[in-house]
Amino acid sequence: MENTNPILALLAPGDFFAAKKEDPVGLNIPALLVLITGLGGAGVAYLNSQIQNQLIGHTPTVLDPVLTLIVAILTAYLTWVIVTGIFAALSRVLYGGGEFLRLLQFTSYGFIPGFIGSVITIPVLAPFTGSLRLPALGDPQMIGAMVEQIQHTPTMQTAALIEMICLLWSGYIWIFGVREAEDLATRHAAIVVGIPVIIAVAVKVLGVL
Repeated sequence: MENTNPILALLAPGDFFAAKKEDPVGLNIPALLVLITGLGGAGVAYLNSQIQNQLIGHTPTVLDPVLTLIVAILTAYLTWVIVTGIFAALSRVLYGGGEFLRLLQFTSYGFIPGFIGSVITIPVLAPFTGSLRLPALGDPQMIGAMVEQIQHTPTMQTAALIEMICLLWSGYIWIFGVREAEDLATRHAAIVVGIPVIIAVAVKVLGVL
């Protein structure tokens, strides 16, 4: 019977992917997981867009949430494919030899922490963005300076910290997914996953410094 409990990927990814490897490749549940992640990301993106709207003087419309949702979902799926492609390319350097669809399947489970992070972040951001009253600025440089100032507030830094922790959690899950999908040693899988994840975390850190 196919093992479809994604909670096991969070708690015991090594055992989960080792067992999952014995099942046929299936993308239905992975696609659903990425969709759910996109929905969570849409909530965070919409709250962040409220700051941008105030600074550029944009009056929100009923289409804004819809467009944010569509973009977030498309971004989630695109990120899924790109991340899998990066893992596949780096794996080949270390003589991995798995099937791309299997790797695509396993990579999806590493997006679960992103959804959890969104669920935590939305209640943190909502009161902050709802209370902001910012002047509309016409100068792009002034907008950039104001955005940078807002990013250094405790609330935004807390949101960034949550995102970084969830990204590292995703990386931990991906190590075991890549190991099983690509038939790599754990050390090599950690290198494959660690390179892009460390770069992504470093970019986040620089953004809040």
